[in-house]
Amino acid sequence: MPTPPTENLPAAFAVMMLGVLLVAAMDATAKVLTASLPLPQIVWSRFIFHSLWMTPIILNIMRRNSLSQYFDKKSIIGHAARGILIVLSTVFYFAAIRDNPIPDAIAVFFVEPIFVMFLAALFLGEKLRLRRLVGAGIAFIGVLIVLRPGGGVYSPTILFALLAGLSFAGYIITTRVSSMQGSPLITAWATALAGTIWALPTALWYWQWPNLNEWLLLILMGLLAAGGHVGISYACRMANASLVALFHYSEIIAAAALSYVVFNHLPDGHVWSGFALIAGAKVIIVVLEIREKQQGLIIR
Repeated sequence: MPTPPTENLPAAFAVMMLGVLLVAAMDATAKVLTASLPLPQIVWSRFIFHSLWMTPIILNIMRRNSLSQYFDKKSIIGHAARGILIVLSTVFYFAAIRDNPIPDAIAVFFVEPIFVMFLAALFLGEKLRLRRLVGAGIAFIGVLIVLRPGGGVYSPTILFALLAGLSFAGYIITTRVSSMQGSPLITAWATALAGTIWALPTALWYWQWPNLNEWLLLILMGLLAAGGHVGISYACRMANASLVALFHYSEIIAAAALSYVVFNHLPDGHVWSGFALIAGAKVIIVVLEIREKQQGLIIR
């Protein structure tokens, strides 16, 4: 993703903060819904209402531009691939937060950059530099601190957060491979639409008719998803994407605050310590590599 000619870091950080807050609110809404509705139905609703909220904006964009500009054969394949991967990530993540605290699941999910690193080496030929391997090792230790194997703190479904991270890493790699550099609005909408299609058969199989309050929460969840993901996409285009993306880790703070308000839960010291290792390893690696690029060094 190219860096914009003129960067606006304060605005980018503000938009990123708003985006992660909306995503955290979406997660809290989904967790509330898992108490009464089947998981496949919640996942499908997250995507269908995400796409519906954005449809009027997208139709306006398409009215002023050629449809083929956004949906050539390569883009359609890319959106379809991204759609199935984001559906898998959402299924695994919602399964993790159904039985476990949201901040704890997020801490485990954020091991995703490790998966991105190894998948990029496998499929994109990127070098596994020593600092990245060291960072991966530190992040893995962080995950072990959060999970406390054998401690009996979590439901086994917390491990679904790892699978969610792996699926999301595949989503990131697919984005790189397909080189989608178009409008963040078009990309977010098309991916949500693809997710809607992929998730529909399972949702129909498990369908349970929602009551009025559940419908309102499902619709709200889609709105929060749309606003959050579009905000994050725009933030990464308003300034250096790698640097701004680091602030995505602040989602755990928003999740912790919402979890306390909605579920009366606060993460313990193990979760914060493990998350600090996971996020800290990523932050240090990115800052060092940005500095090298600024100095004109070659990243291998």
